[in-house]
Amino acid sequence: MTEDPDTGESIQTPAKPASWLRVWIELTGAWALAVAWPLFQGASSGADAFTGMRAGPLDLILFVAATVLVAPTILTLIVVGVGLISPRLRRWLGAALLGALFSLVIWQVLRDHVGPDGLELVLYLAIAAFIAWAYLRFRFAETMITLLSMAAPVTVFAFLFTGPGHSLFFGDSTPEAAGAGQQRAPVVMLVLDEFPLAALESRPGVIDAKRFPNFARLAKLSSWYANARSVGDATIQAVPAVLSGKRAESLDTPPASGEYPKNLFTLLHAAGYQVDADESSTDLCPHDICPRQSRTRARLAEIAVNGLWIGRPLPDAIDAPILRKLGPVANELNVSQRTLADRFIAEGGRGPDTLHYQHLLLPHIPWMYLPDGTTYTAPAYPGLEPAENGSFWAGPPELTAATFQRFMLQLEYVDSVLGRLIQSMRADGSWQKALFVVVADHGASYENGQVRREVSEHNAGWILPVPLFIKRPGQTRGRVIKRTVHTNQTLPTMLDILGVPTPEGLPPTLRSPAATKDTKVLSTAGGEVDLSAVQLHRLFSRAVRYRNEIFASPSLYDLTGNLDLIGTRPDDQPSLDPIDAEFNPFYGNTRADPSSGYLPAYVTGTFPGGPECPKLAIALNGRVGLTIKSFPAEGECEFAGVVDPSLFREGENDLRAFRIKTTKAG
Repeated sequence: MTEDPDTGESIQTPAKPASWLRVWIELTGAWALAVAWPLFQGASSGADAFTGMRAGPLDLILFVAATVLVAPTILTLIVVGVGLISPRLRRWLGAALLGALFSLVIWQVLRDHVGPDGLELVLYLAIAAFIAWAYLRFRFAETMITLLSMAAPVTVFAFLFTGPGHSLFFGDSTPEAAGAGQQRAPVVMLVLDEFPLAALESRPGVIDAKRFPNFARLAKLSSWYANARSVGDATIQAVPAVLSGKRAESLDTPPASGEYPKNLFTLLHAAGYQVDADESSTDLCPHDICPRQSRTRARLAEIAVNGLWIGRPLPDAIDAPILRKLGPVANELNVSQRTLADRFIAEGGRGPDTLHYQHLLLPHIPWMYLPDGTTYTAPAYPGLEPAENGSFWAGPPELTAATFQRFMLQLEYVDSVLGRLIQSMRADGSWQKALFVVVADHGASYENGQVRREVSEHNAGWILPVPLFIKRPGQTRGRVIKRTVHTNQTLPTMLDILGVPTPEGLPPTLRSPAATKDTKVLSTAGGEVDLSAVQLHRLFSRAVRYRNEIFASPSLYDLTGNLDLIGTRPDDQPSLDPIDAEFNPFYGNTRADPSSGYLPAYVTGTFPGGPECPKLAIALNGRVGLTIKSFPAEGECEFAGVVDPSLFREGENDLRAFRIKTTKAG
């Protein structure tokens, strides 16, 4: 015990006088536990935490330095500055800051269980005051807080060298040298995302040529593997399998070049190819082969945003303004899929020894593109609800069908992108010479009552069968190959065509019968799904039937089987009765500018009715542009769907709803 120089009162002091270094060490340790660790956990959540942004070791080091050191250093300077005025006040302030930080750790555990915000704040302050008092009063508490300072190096080590960060520092990114290819053909590869083969076909083995003419045309010009199966239900497993031939050993394997060093990019680069690649979700192309276009500050902001969203270290009142500041910076990484598609199509230089590669997150959610690429605003996931094994279609079947319509319209946009790409290659003379590959990573279910993405023995017909087309250099006639193949056979097939040596350990090429017709997949919902070719084909046929039940009409704007109404004037149709519907102005805004690239084509609203709700015709500017089934919702009838965009005019638009009278036969 010693006397306070200002008051003469007895106070407890540590064995050695507190120094600025000790203050800094203790505050850094407390900050690491209270803020840095949950931030690190949130930022590194998921095997793909750093791959989509193409983060590198330096990005992680800078993020760690900023997260762990900046705030404690500022707090230390404040405490030391106060100590120049009053040593006693310095000690009180240091104890208060430590109490606030350690109380934050306890608050993070209790925040969802303590009731109203006021009670939450009172509890937080009470715990903070108790910790500060104990630190000042008891040598044991002070010693424990000093020992907890070791949290800083421990959290830094765990973040950098375990989990997704490990592959950035210790992954093997140096492939074996490869010999020069024999063909020297240009390679153009388009990887699509969340694309179920069932959506493309009018019946098993037959592409719906009316809706998707360019895919049907590609099948007549290439080898179409009509029974291709994905080996993963998530991009971070499925895309590496396509590009490396190697299946992920676990769901925690980061999709980075360090984990898959022998992949399409590294092997063709070693064979003398110039690589021009945009891989949206993985980091399989080393940065010395595929230079990053994004700025460091955007990548750091994205890491911080992920950490705040997922780790939730701070109360909403504190992290909300931080997210508002960081959000626009992080969004620099986000380029629209339409921009990426246009850029890929416009690329020239598809000459020998070039690889042009694009991974488009299409027809992947969000469903926002009309067939010509025009965008619209709509809810993200209408009808989806969370479940233990993934989100599932739990809404009314009519709402699921309307969401499926949005997907199909976006798939028609993908078809137009494919057609423009082929046309561009024909124009620059590279089409005949090129090795041209189109493949999807995995599918998704649009069947009401099913889980949307995580594969199971119930929805596998939507998830695992995917499109796979390969046009060899000089190929002019198509072939339909019906044997079961798997997407991880794509890389060895491409290397074989190009004459590039194939590394050991890869699966056989697509020319060879698969080692097994069974498809075995690690489900992201947990466990393993193992299906025979017969089982999977049966599930696939069921998915195609469901698709055809929803879209029995040739028009995607007719979801009721009333094709004869589409494009007609409601006043000329005796089967239509006007109803007093209230349209949601957020989605069904009546002002439009067709030349802007955006239209308010998604319409939703309500009208009195129920429990049985009728079929509707939605008229835009005096013409029926959508027929849809309404559904009961909270004592009313609700409807939703995309109206034919060709009916919009510049300025104000007239939007009306009509009940479709049922006939005696119907």
